[in-house]
Amino acid sequence: MPLALIFLIGSALLHPFWIALPKKAAHPLTMNFWGMVIATIIFSPVYFQTIFWEKVIQHKELVLSLVVIQSFYAMSVLVFARNHHFQLAYPLSRTIPIVVLIGEVFFLNETFTPLQIIGICTVAFGALLFGIDEHIRKIRIKFFLLLSLVTIAGASAMLLTKKLIFAFDAYEFWAFSLFQLPILIIPVLFLKKQALQDIKNVKLLFGSSIAMIGTWYLGILALEYFPAAVVSAVRSLSILFGIFLGGQMFYEGHAIKRYIAGGMIAMGAILSLI
Repeated sequence: MPLALIFLIGSALLHPFWIALPKKAAHPLTMNFWGMVIATIIFSPVYFQTIFWEKVIQHKELVLSLVVIQSFYAMSVLVFARNHHFQLAYPLSRTIPIVVLIGEVFFLNETFTPLQIIGICTVAFGALLFGIDEHIRKIRIKFFLLLSLVTIAGASAMLLTKKLIFAFDAYEFWAFSLFQLPILIIPVLFLKKQALQDIKNVKLLFGSSIAMIGTWYLGILALEYFPAAVVSAVRSLSILFGIFLGGQMFYEGHAIKRYIAGGMIAMGAILSLI
């Protein structure tokens, strides 16, 4: 269990970098695509294992659903963060835990203690409180529509991963990157100039790829030990790191209210583990 907790904290630490670094690229979707190409190369040895393809065929409906939803989630959350104030967009995109909690109870028949439920709800409320500030007055309805899509897609990807965790390990889950490439390349076809710029930006591409692969690889390892809602809640500790990134990388300041909301998120994450 202590090792699983380390995986979980590590995943939370890396998650905001996966969002923040592509925001500094020529375009986040092209940076994400190149990162997935790198992931496909790294995890390519699994493609030579017959058992992997047998399991993919056996669970093809769930695998296909996960690939499509995860691709949509990655693209939508990156565009969402690119087009909006990072310290607004990132926390609001982390309201996923409560949706995962509901889905896990009704679709995966998972049970939670009262303290866990309180903790998960506290995390979601803290994320909302963190993201609501003067910038939200300038936001239009399409912002909230995209936020809803991001939340639903992120929660669905988490639930599908938990559903398949008995059949695939973290290495095999990341090998699904090959199946995502035909989807992720579509926007790149319209962003050829940005794609060329981003593949030349080796330092940013390397950092972005490490964050992207690391946060989800460690998250999958944690899913082997914890319910998906708990993993999602504790990973929301990433908002605390997001405070720093928003202030340092995008010069968005360090408002006291954000630290108060961050404290709520930390408290909720701890309760969810009890």
